[in-house]
Amino acid sequence: YVPGCPPRPEGVVESLMKIQNLIDKEKLSDYALSSSK
Repeated sequence: YVPGCPPRPEGVVESLMKIQNLIDKEKLSDYALSSSK
């Protein structure tokens, strides 16, 4: 959720960076192992 109407550009960029950090922390092998079960 990005507060504001419309959200400020800084808020959008910050949200995208947080999502990217969450994705970077996850391992690709976790998905490969869970999908093969």
